[in-house]
Amino acid sequence: MKILLNSGTPLKNQIAEQLRSEISSGKIGAGQQLPSVRSLAKDLKISIITTVKAYELLEQDGSVTYIPEHGYIVTSRA
Repeated sequence: MKILLNSGTPLKNQIAEQLRSEISSGKIGAGQQLPSVRSLAKDLKISIITTVKAYELLEQDGSVTYIPEHGYIVTSRA
């Protein structure tokens, strides 16, 4: 995943859009767990809060669901 720091698009939107694309293409399938918030933030060298907000965008559109102690899981309808 690549993010552009100087882009006019907020980081949370860039992350959510790239993950949404991977989900819709089948690269990340229904029932699969997304990377943990901490690991994705560390990999992208961004704040945990930004990562959480990106995941929340995906949760709002029904692409993922949050399961306590398991993290964010891709929904079957995604």
